[in-house]
Formats: sequence, structure tokens, C-alpha cells
Amino acid sequence: MKIVCQLDSLGYFVSGVTADPSPLESGVFLIPGGAVDFPIPTIPDGKRAKWNGSGFDLEDIPIPDVADEPAPPTPEELLRQAKRERAAAVAAIKVTTASGKVFDGDEVSQTRMARAIIALEAMGVPSVVWVLANNVPTEVTLAELTEALALAGAAQAAVWSAPYQEA
Repeated sequence: MKIVCQLDSLGYFVSGVTADPSPLESGVFLIPGGAVDFPIPTIPDGKRAKWNGSGFDLEDIPIPDVADEPAPPTPEELLRQAKRERAAAVAAIKVTTASGKVFDGDEVSQTRMARAIIALEAMGVPSVVWVLANNVPTEVTLAELTEALALAGAAQAAVWSAPYQEA
């Protein structure tokens, strides 16, 4: 058994590794891939050793350029991102009534439902043709529309309050 120098893909010393004796040739050692048969270098703090083909050259370890690292997001950026995510979640709301009809539940749809409910009640009309989430016009009752509005409002409230529930 013999200790040799393992190099990384750029030729820098990584560690000592074991070279096993060859089972076929006496006195010959099997050098692992990426390793060189050379004594382990003594490396002072702040330095690294690079193989030059016949030995090791010592180099200063480079100090990472902090300017290359992305700056952490500011509180304002985090707030804008949270608002974008919340708006997307609200825009994606779909609700299913007890009758199985699926309604869009975004804010614009909620406004339309509220106006339709007010008009249906004022006119004493029991139903209206409504375009459901699948884009199919369907007869819906005042009760179904009211239920859909309530479900959509609850879903939106859940989206809006989610960050406060996690805290």
C-alpha cells in the first residue's frame, strides 16, 4: 500500500489516496484515476497546491468576489414578489358548488357574480345564463350564484391570510 496525491479536474491537490499493489507485478502500484505518484505536499494556510507535471506549485487561495454574488432581496422586493404570488393565486381561484358546477372565482368574476345577484334579486328572476369556468354557458340559479360567490370569497380570504397563518 502506498499514499499518492489525488487531484481535482483542474490539477489541484485534494487529498492523499491509497494506491494498491498490482496483483500482476511485484513492486508496482495501481495509481487511482486523477492521482499522481508524488509525496503529499505541505500546504500553508491560505495557499493551495497545483500540479505542474513534475511537482506542486503553491498559489494563494483566491478570495471570492462578493460583487459576483447576487445581493439578497430587499424587503421591498420580497413584498413585491409576495404580492405577485398572491395575485396569481387569486386569479387562479376556481370553486365548485354543491350542484357540481365549477365557477371562476377570481376578483373580476366575484364582482360580476355580485352584480348579477343584486340584479336577479331586484328583478325577482330565479336564474341566469352564466359562463362557467369551462367556458360553457349554463343556466345557474340565484342560489348557485350566491353559493359560488361565497365560496370564491372564502377562497380569496384563505389566499390573503395564508402568510399570517404560517407565521
